[in-house]
Amino acid sequence: MNPTSLVFALVMAGIVAATAWFIDWGARRHGHWSARKRRLMRRFMFVLTVATALYAYFTDARLRNQTLFEFAGPWKENEGKTWTFPVEHPGIEHSLMIRPFVQGVESARHPVTLRVRFGKAGEASLIATDTEHPVVAKSGRNAAGRTWREASFRFTPEKAGPHELKVESAGGPIPPRLHLRVVDPEKRNGRRAAGY
Repeated sequence: MNPTSLVFALVMAGIVAATAWFIDWGARRHGHWSARKRRLMRRFMFVLTVATALYAYFTDARLRNQTLFEFAGPWKENEGKTWTFPVEHPGIEHSLMIRPFVQGVESARHPVTLRVRFGKAGEASLIATDTEHPVVAKSGRNAAGRTWREASFRFTPEKAGPHELKVESAGGPIPPRLHLRVVDPEKRNGRRAAGY
């Protein structure tokens, strides 16, 4: 059992349960609902709470378990860095997500172009391209107002063993932060980056 996914599921279930309690309180105090109607609503909200917890757990656990490699951090500390990690299941289609992002009060102003190279150490690259990341409006934990659109790639490694990923600026503006994630659908014991 994935403890992080379990905590996430319990938090989501707690939010739904608190909402259910608030609805029941309001229906009893201000809505003048009958006892039967409130009992039916309690049962429905209980089922909804359990369903939310199960959905949150299995969705989060799947994301965690299938993560082959993930990095999220400041660009300045990792510019020009080459990440090396082992491919475990050759012949299976993997995916790579590249997302420059902002946090807090930061905001993206100009499109970003990144150069991506990925492949087995010492062999031809499976991915060798420049990616354009236009500015988009976005909200959420890791975005404030305007950030950059992510880019995704699919690839099928032919051999197991160490592979190298390098992301660098192709000229122009440099993003303050970078999020990289490689997914292996056959992996069952992956780990997410801190904060995810």
